[in-house]
Amino acid sequence: MGIRRDLEKVSTPFELPRRLLSTLLLIVGVWLTFSTYERPYLMVSAIESAGKTAQPRANAQSLLGPQAEEISAARERKIPLVTVGGDEWTAFFDKVSQSFAGGLPVPEWRENIVGYDRREIARAGKARLKTLYFALDDPPFRAIADQLSANHTSFLRLEAPRPVSLKVFVSPPYHPNLGGSGPFADSYYPRKYAYPLGSTGLYMMVAGLLIYLVLPWPRGAPNVVEVARWRVIGMDFMAIVLMFGVFFALPFLIVGRSIGVVTEYWFLSVVFWFIAALGAILIYWAAYYAALRVVVSRDGLRIVTLRGTRDFRFADIEFVQPATFLPPKWLMVASFVGVFLGRNLASTAGQLGRATILASSEAGGFFLKTRNGETAYLWMTDQSGNIAMKNLDRLADAMEHSKVPVKDGTLVLRGIFPPQR
Repeated sequence: MGIRRDLEKVSTPFELPRRLLSTLLLIVGVWLTFSTYERPYLMVSAIESAGKTAQPRANAQSLLGPQAEEISAARERKIPLVTVGGDEWTAFFDKVSQSFAGGLPVPEWRENIVGYDRREIARAGKARLKTLYFALDDPPFRAIADQLSANHTSFLRLEAPRPVSLKVFVSPPYHPNLGGSGPFADSYYPRKYAYPLGSTGLYMMVAGLLIYLVLPWPRGAPNVVEVARWRVIGMDFMAIVLMFGVFFALPFLIVGRSIGVVTEYWFLSVVFWFIAALGAILIYWAAYYAALRVVVSRDGLRIVTLRGTRDFRFADIEFVQPATFLPPKWLMVASFVGVFLGRNLASTAGQLGRATILASSEAGGFFLKTRNGETAYLWMTDQSGNIAMKNLDRLADAMEHSKVPVKDGTLVLRGIFPPQR
């Protein structure tokens, strides 16, 4: 089109990937954070003394002792007795005895206790440990997994020079209470087993934030009209975090486990994810305005968007016309109707405020038309009428210097999203 060579080409290749990758890692991170271990757990404890005032044995010597009385009583109640042996089992029993007697789990089992025991250890230096938790496929249980029945108690008897025994209960997979906030609340299982991928999920979300920050940002220039960087970050926070992230994560917070979100409570997810889908649309528009560049030269301008690059010579422009973009009338009417549906004064006042803000929202810009019929819209203000783009004076000065015709009157448009062409 003959535009001068000083009309530089502005590239914004990372604006859409920046937001897509960050959002994808947010989704993966939330899923992993709330992913529960869908296999049975083992609750290992000392065998309590028989009698009405049952008490755990108090020291390492008696804790896992012969316990003939308890074993005999267990046989009467038909509790299975599993006999184990070997160096691996001997080491396991020794560690259990050491953990219970000292009130501290051995170093490799620091995460095999529940939250209240961990807090007690942090406060007092030790706790009255009664139970240690293990997965069914943890060594050395892997070798006897087929001998342990789900939802049943078994006794493990180590045939050493001095026989010792432990009680093992095979608990069903962890299912948190509805509304319990999942990994962010205390559970009756160690977090290591209830939410084994929680740390990985957090790392995924942090990685998404780092990708958002580290990917190269477009460089500004005096002759480039662009949305201010702080506004871009604000739009991203609203779209990715507040609109998409919050409503995507709410079903997980309510249900407490990832698999439940898409199975028995799918209907709950549909409601919140519909709103999250609206947030996903806003993510695209946030990327669109982040990538928007209007490069100004003496004889023309280049508009760079996610959809491509368009060049306009000032000499080829038939006219420009001020334009205003307003919300659709049906949406404004529906918003004010909602004022009368409030259940109390607070909800009515809140809806009235939202309806008033919607009715007063107005974005400003201009409409451009060339002599060959090509058109473009450039929106320069936000919905509150504040200037949203930098270096607008360069564009205005260039158009005035080139004597681009300005059409009288203001073009009024209504819709959900402003047109670009």
